[in-house]
Amino acid sequence: MDIERLIRKYDATAPRYTSYPTANHFSDEVGPADYAAWLGNITPETPVSLYLHIPFCKTMCAYCGCHTKIIPSYDPAADYVEHLLGEIDLVAETLGRAQPVSHIQWGGGTPTFLTTDDLRRLFDRLRARFALRDDAEIAIEIDPRTIGRDKIDALASLGVNRISFGVQDFDPAVQEVINRVQPYETVRDVTGWARAAGIDDINFDLMYGLPLQTEDTIRRTMAQAASLAPKRLAVFGYAHVPWFAKHQEKLEQYDLPDPVARYRQFMILTNALKDHDYHPIGIDHFAKSDDPMFRAQKNGTLHRNFQGYTTDTAEIMLAFGTTAISQLPEGFVQNTPLLKKHRERVENGALATVRGIVVEQDDLTRRGIIERMMCHFETDYGVLSPAAQASVAAKLAGFEQDGIITRDGTFVRMAATSQIFTRLVCTAFDAHFKPASQRHAKAV
Repeated sequence: MDIERLIRKYDATAPRYTSYPTANHFSDEVGPADYAAWLGNITPETPVSLYLHIPFCKTMCAYCGCHTKIIPSYDPAADYVEHLLGEIDLVAETLGRAQPVSHIQWGGGTPTFLTTDDLRRLFDRLRARFALRDDAEIAIEIDPRTIGRDKIDALASLGVNRISFGVQDFDPAVQEVINRVQPYETVRDVTGWARAAGIDDINFDLMYGLPLQTEDTIRRTMAQAASLAPKRLAVFGYAHVPWFAKHQEKLEQYDLPDPVARYRQFMILTNALKDHDYHPIGIDHFAKSDDPMFRAQKNGTLHRNFQGYTTDTAEIMLAFGTTAISQLPEGFVQNTPLLKKHRERVENGALATVRGIVVEQDDLTRRGIIERMMCHFETDYGVLSPAAQASVAAKLAGFEQDGIITRDGTFVRMAATSQIFTRLVCTAFDAHFKPASQRHAKAV
């Protein structure tokens, strides 16, 4: 298989499939009343996951594609915390009980932008309003540049048992270009503080496809990351989406690697991490053999949601804060991206939902097909209707002809050397996907 020829042939965009249907199909036809009704359908014994979005950062990283806000003072964050507390109360009151919780994820932005006192207030409110299981995973994203040992110790005392570090790259020239200067020694020290505080489950987020990265700098970064022995690594290809994140235009003055160069970088980092005893998980994660994510992949329980690959098995995620997306059996709902509107809704005793989507049975079926392929590189679409099967088969034909997949009836498996095309193959199962009218990041 001439993989580089195929990369040039299939130089296209595709969703990341952290949900299905994907968020670009949400509309304002779904709103607060729908969310309230769906919350009312949750049974008392059903475990849920919680997500809290903290949108603030001290500086803007040039590669960032997240919903973030750079604020000159702490005042907007202090105000936000008050209304986040109110939103937690509103959701809990709508539920009418302390729902059991199996997993909490804090994302952003930078969750540790908040003061220790405000983090404690939010943790205390969650524990007052929900029933956290003793074995709940509590994970938080941190910025190693802006956190001190005291705050790491405080996080441990609050029950945090997994930390994700934004690292991206250790090369000084790359760090300068992407406006995220954090020496290896900084990450090393914070990693040590976390372990000393009893937080052993540590993730690093890394990137490839950035300006000035070379095959040699990629190798060095992987070796430096592995030397600190995080349990997991998420290694994302830089998604250049300046129509969504205008600040990314600054990177266009540099030569961004083309899809073939990105593929070569990915293979170099994959082989480097394998040499350090990390196992590939899905399309962009790596884990040590003693990490639950490795075991989940082995036993078929790996899942994918808005946080990427996860061991969380809860089917319901309740999300708080601006832009936060909740997932329920009936569909998805998303909060307003506007701080002012979030404040107004909560102060008026209303949920902050502004859009979403109702999922039909066909969506649920296709979600399972896509998730299986994204997590395990194989799937079976035989549960679809005969007409839908015929449509999928037609879309898969080119991939099969090029050796990207093998097919036995309705059972499909990615070829071992072509897993980088997985997102593109999943578009064949996506009834909503219209490549000419949607904007996504490059699939390779």
